[in-house]
Amino acid sequence: MDFDTFVYLRHGQSEANLRGLMCGRQCDSRLTELGREQARLAADILRRTCLVGSICVSPQNRAQETARIVNAVLSVPMVTIEQLAEWDVGSWDHQPFLSVRDDFLSDADPPGGETRPALVSRAKSALKLCAEVSQPTLIVSHGGVWMAVQQILELEPARSENAIPYRLQWKANHWDIKRLE
Repeated sequence: MDFDTFVYLRHGQSEANLRGLMCGRQCDSRLTELGREQARLAADILRRTCLVGSICVSPQNRAQETARIVNAVLSVPMVTIEQLAEWDVGSWDHQPFLSVRDDFLSDADPPGGETRPALVSRAKSALKLCAEVSQPTLIVSHGGVWMAVQQILELEPARSENAIPYRLQWKANHWDIKRLE
């Protein structure tokens, strides 16, 4: 990896999150009012706890809106990275999460969507692009991309919560992850 510290922020609560729906690359759900409030709280946490040199953001509405709210406080360069778009979950898109949960958790690939190895490859490419901007970098993206980043960095899998910033730092030959509060 070409950087030793970055912050990952999943977008704030979206309308699809609120409704319990799978929302992949083809779903461009907007933030709820709670999602906008979560982004404002994340901005305050980031302002207080860490220096951010730039923001790399997914092209999707829910991530873009989260990043704009955060950047209203941070005022740093913001770059849209296409490779940060959410996982293409094919026919799982717009389905209740509970109806695809077992397949999702069994590591199955979504029918008609992006394979897990393809998602990981795309996320690696995204991380390389993010390392080329002013650091430390704040990455604003999605849960599926977070899942791939964890695999790339060999982290213990953990679900990312909406708009909770996590600082990842290379220390003593491993990635240390810390939830910022």
